[in-house]
Amino acid sequence: MSYQPIKDILQTLINENYQGFIKALISLEKGINDEIILHQMYEQYMENDDFFLLNDQFDCIV
Repeated sequence: MSYQPIKDILQTLINENYQGFIKALISLEKGINDEIILHQMYEQYMENDDFFLLNDQFDCIV
């Protein structure tokens, strides 16, 4: 399967529930399932323009 169908699904999820998408992504990557902690992490992410979900090293590749 190419990446495009997955990208389309992710875009739909983002459009419908951005907060839930970000929390789910953090939960998957960090193994965190505590809703309070996920909410705190989401709030910090939204309040800080220097807080990125992807590693900055990806910028060196493109």
